[in-house]
Amino acid sequence: MLRRKVAESLTARIFLITALILLGAGAITFGLIAWATPSTYTAVVNRDLTEQVGLLVERLAETSPDSCGARLDEFILSSGASAILVGPDGSPVETGSSLMVQTVYGDDTVVIQTSEEESAVSYAAVETESEQSMTVTMSEQTAITAEVRFSGQEGLYTLYVTPRLEVENLAVRALVQMAPWLLLALLVVSLIPILVLGRYDWPSSDDYCYAYLPHEALLRGDGFWGEVWHTIWGYYKSWQGTFTALALMALTPLTFSEYLYWLTPVVMLASLCTGTFKLTDTLVRRGLGGTWRQTVFVAVPILLLSIHCAPFPKDTFYWWNGAVYYTFTYGIMLLLVERFAALKLARTRGQTLWAVIPGVLAALMVGGSNYVSALLGTLLCGLFLLWFLWKDRKKFLPALIPTAVLVAGFLISVVAPGNQVRQATVAPPIGAVDAVCRSIEQAWADVLEWFSWPILLVFLLMIPLLWALTGKVKFTFPLPVVFSVFTFLLFAAQNAPHFYALGEAGPERLRSIVFYSFFWLVTSNLWYWLGWLRRAALSRVKEPEHWFRWGWRLTPVAVILLVVGLGWCWGSLTSVRAYASLA
Repeated sequence: MLRRKVAESLTARIFLITALILLGAGAITFGLIAWATPSTYTAVVNRDLTEQVGLLVERLAETSPDSCGARLDEFILSSGASAILVGPDGSPVETGSSLMVQTVYGDDTVVIQTSEEESAVSYAAVETESEQSMTVTMSEQTAITAEVRFSGQEGLYTLYVTPRLEVENLAVRALVQMAPWLLLALLVVSLIPILVLGRYDWPSSDDYCYAYLPHEALLRGDGFWGEVWHTIWGYYKSWQGTFTALALMALTPLTFSEYLYWLTPVVMLASLCTGTFKLTDTLVRRGLGGTWRQTVFVAVPILLLSIHCAPFPKDTFYWWNGAVYYTFTYGIMLLLVERFAALKLARTRGQTLWAVIPGVLAALMVGGSNYVSALLGTLLCGLFLLWFLWKDRKKFLPALIPTAVLVAGFLISVVAPGNQVRQATVAPPIGAVDAVCRSIEQAWADVLEWFSWPILLVFLLMIPLLWALTGKVKFTFPLPVVFSVFTFLLFAAQNAPHFYALGEAGPERLRSIVFYSFFWLVTSNLWYWLGWLRRAALSRVKEPEHWFRWGWRLTPVAVILLVVGLGWCWGSLTSVRAYASLA
């Protein structure tokens, strides 16, 4: 209906054509502006450089002014920054450093000027005969100043550190500043057709079975929570053991009103988006020293691909009974993993408690949910537990609490009498070894099937961002092949429960959460291999900055190819299919 109205309305067609022309003209105009805009030199300061300066000051205090040159050279080589040490009298100190800022000719003088009013530091090399000078001025936001007190020296010395400079196009810089907001706007706009289609969503099948007793209690006006418990306990004994999922199924919108069923896609997308954004923010901003913009650059592509390339959106977003069992719980599992990551990064008792208490609640929900999320969550939490036992034992006990809740919930779900009743209606289990082998085979087939051209191009566009995140950690990225194999086996483990029970990969709604985790598999491996490349191979490449500049110049080509690739699969995108259904 909507498409026919647009086709019949001259005003609507003129508007759409004009909008497309303006978008195309805007893109061309910006490209010309970016090409003609001069480049500037931007100082690169990050948290690591500040920490390195603090460590250098401590190491310099153990030496003397005339013998600290080796440590200054080591700092300059590792950080890429420039440094100069100034004595109490305001003149540069001869430290024996071969890399520190110093005079080149005997007739030159170096003048250090500081201005509190302008919050600036200036280094000036003045050639007295020709009266020519060169001055570099850094604002306080980029220049780092530290006081140094040498052992056995009474005077106070000052260390000035100038960060390395990078060439940057002003127009491109402005676009990068706006890009996170554009990505967020794209995500929001793309969700509108999916949410609007929810107006026509209607309960079906098991929705009525699980909502019956609680709904009748509401009509009577008493005993609502008793009937919810009755529903959970009844199905626990007669059909399945996933007790928290049973509670969520009993609390379907149909329980309260059939006209509230439009909330189904809202709840599912809210869980998926919240879990993805929260986990990404903790890993990128807190764990890897990134910014909120980099969080958006990672989370939004993962969400766009997860939502709009989902192979089975009907059961994934619009059927409460199936979607709350898998998609909603998957979002909670991401929050559980995020709480364990927050526990690893916690520095105070308050941060530890804030990681553990919500982690216990998430662990309870995941442990009593579908076996795919429960198994993967147990494996990931077990890895955190081993890490704490090995590296940070004071956090082992706090991590053990949510892990124990998760495992206990998982076991309560597995040993439910209803599982035996349900298993008797199908073929016997195929065996653990066979299930593992078929799970790995299915995982490999999924990777080959899901690596479409648009998905591949999106990850190519993410390479510069992930490359930047590899430079903010001290990790050495050893054995990348082992890491890839290990993460692939974690990915494959999600297939094991259903293969073991029924000898098949599972229903469409289950396949969707495996599809979501595929993007985390690719993102983590791409980051790890880029980190290994930076540590192991970059030092052998001549003029690496030259290759990076060429890589950035190829970004528009990748964007154009992505647009073309989306044209091939346009009709299969979830938002487009939702729009077509509305039409």
